[in-house]
Amino acid sequence: MKTNTESHSPFRDFMRFMSYARSRYFLYFTSMFFMIISGTLMLTTSAFASKYLIDAVGSGNQSELRIAAWVGIGGIVVTALIYLPSVYTQNSQAKYLVADIRKLVYRHRAKLPVSYFENVHSGDFVSRLLYDTDNACDIYGAKLRQFVTPFFSCILQLIPMLFLSVRLTSILFGINLIFLFCSTRFATPIQKVSMQLSKGSAVMLERLVNLIDGASVVKSFGAGDEICAEFSAANTGFREKSVRQGKILASMEATNYGFELLTGLAFLVVAAIFVQYGWTTFGTLVGLIMLQKALSTSMLRMGRNISTFSSSLVSARRIFEFLDQPVEPEHYEGEAAAPDEAYIEMRSVSFSYTPEKLLFEQFNFKVGQGRKVALTGHSGAGKSTIAKLLLGFYPLTSGKIIIDGESYPAGALRNLREKIAYVPQEPYLYNDTILNNIRYGKLDATDDEVVAAAQAANAHDFILIQPHGYETVAGERGAQLSGGQRQRIAIARAILKNAPILILDEATSALDNESEHLVQEAIYRLMKGRTTIIIAHRPSTIASADEVFWIN
Repeated sequence: MKTNTESHSPFRDFMRFMSYARSRYFLYFTSMFFMIISGTLMLTTSAFASKYLIDAVGSGNQSELRIAAWVGIGGIVVTALIYLPSVYTQNSQAKYLVADIRKLVYRHRAKLPVSYFENVHSGDFVSRLLYDTDNACDIYGAKLRQFVTPFFSCILQLIPMLFLSVRLTSILFGINLIFLFCSTRFATPIQKVSMQLSKGSAVMLERLVNLIDGASVVKSFGAGDEICAEFSAANTGFREKSVRQGKILASMEATNYGFELLTGLAFLVVAAIFVQYGWTTFGTLVGLIMLQKALSTSMLRMGRNISTFSSSLVSARRIFEFLDQPVEPEHYEGEAAAPDEAYIEMRSVSFSYTPEKLLFEQFNFKVGQGRKVALTGHSGAGKSTIAKLLLGFYPLTSGKIIIDGESYPAGALRNLREKIAYVPQEPYLYNDTILNNIRYGKLDATDDEVVAAAQAANAHDFILIQPHGYETVAGERGAQLSGGQRQRIAIARAILKNAPILILDEATSALDNESEHLVQEAIYRLMKGRTTIIIAHRPSTIASADEVFWIN
């Protein structure tokens, strides 16, 4: 699939990133405009106040002294009435925009298909959500203002400078243009190392997530040194790229300071000649000095900001790569198939995770309403894949799945999943209360309904002895609970959903005998009145099935 990022340009990247701020354009850009104008006017009024004050001292003209006073007062009024409120408004709007981008990235994640999460490390997403989003959103914060301000400042500073002395201003502006061109040459290397830093951050986070999520494996297999070495290598790579970026930025700063010094010396030489020949007054020269200093600083900031601005555009591009990932469709492309007497049917289904090898070819499977069917077979034969296909996690290579008269891929995935309650081998529990973890089965369920589901799942008794009962936090991935307890929470969640179809994917394979007995009791209650597909190896688990299918 071709995305916008495949033919990107800095300008298109910038325009796309700013398009996400469309709802806040007015306040954001209005406040920025007044910040730039008022800030520049303050500097200009200071320069002119100094000019009139010095000329008044030299000539004894009281009118010039009054002009200097009024100009100075005007600068203070501008600061109080325009600049300060503009700063507050611009900064607050920038923070809203950062939150909007994070929300956009997170919501897009919720729309992606399961296949994306099975192929992309979670650390990559965390890196984009945190590192890249923060770096890119600096555009909304200070970087856009810093990028735009020098352009407006140059114009607003050049006008009064030309008013004071056309010839002297023209010479100074020409020198500054040469320095600006040299400074912008740093933009390309900064952009390259910024992309390397962004990718390095993702790798480092991936290693960190592996270390945290796999803590028990690391401990039990004594793999701590190896995992830490991988993280250390990623951290070293990130550090080296950061040092390289620092060297480039340091070189740019040194160049800028050198240019600033040369500009000042060139101005003094030219100014001395102008004063010597009487082409300008001393007061005018002081005003020009102040404005020229600001002009030189603005020109140097242009070069610096073009380089640093490009690093934020690199992060923006990484966000676009994520946002351009295709979302899961409401339904897959395909024509509806005529249903037969079966409640669930897989008709001539072919499927593969990769184009090289088909996992299923012309696979057929039927389940009558209210029946209990077991799927068993060798590990890796595709039993769990059948469950994923029934849930619509992947599009079929060919064939049809028909559930309760609705044909898939033509049917809506949301309708399909509403009919199915799924209990996997390793149920996922959120770092939330037990009450809320069960309530994910039915988000609008009352507390009484949650308790009733927990009782039916043989979970109520162990929940009550927890430190805070149903308000006990289960921990990340349910770490505060045993395997059997997590499984019963998952069964309670399925009971609460009350779907007509139940899929049990190795729901008791990892439990001890006592836990299995309690879970089996809960499962028997859950299966009553439901069409059930049991994926299992244990004979005891599939003994209650009306029919057993062997998957090769």
